[in-house]
Amino acid sequence: MRVYRARDGWKLLIPSSDIGSHCPGNKFVGASLRLIMTKDCCADSVPSSICNCPVSGAKGKKVKIITLKSLLTSSALETLNPDKTHYFCSATDCPVVYFDGQGQVFRRHQVAVPVFQKDLRLQVPICYCFSWTRDRIYQEIQQTGSSTAETSILNHIKAGRCRCEINNPQGSCCLANIRTFMREVLQAKSAN
Repeated sequence: MRVYRARDGWKLLIPSSDIGSHCPGNKFVGASLRLIMTKDCCADSVPSSICNCPVSGAKGKKVKIITLKSLLTSSALETLNPDKTHYFCSATDCPVVYFDGQGQVFRRHQVAVPVFQKDLRLQVPICYCFSWTRDRIYQEIQQTGSSTAETSILNHIKAGRCRCEINNPQGSCCLANIRTFMREVLQAKSAN
């Protein structure tokens, strides 16, 4: 079986016996195709690379330049070198949001939106595309015992509506953050 990544965040799984029975343009004929969703809409979207934050020492996550262009303030954008590789620092106690590995850093005040990992207020988005905040999820869990956040976001991803690389400061899908926060709220609720 071969796996092919599609641009919309889905993967095509093609049985090995059907490889080769295709027409030009990657249209498969006679193949029994199955679509599965990746764990998030941005999986494998940026090749991995290791670089540590110069302030916190935390491992940075490589982000696309479009993320910085979309989210830096105007004055910070004026200093951006788009030819360098940039990384996201997720350390909560670190003021650095982005860094380039050669000394340039962009701090919280240089990003146009609050950064989930660095701003613990309840009204800060976890999902920047579909307005799921900590408070919205918390309130839903308190009222119903569960949250529809993950299902709702997955449905939007399936419909091709996410814009993680331009909306989310981490430059990738929020689903891992959503799942972690939901688990924390549910555990706290069950402990009480």
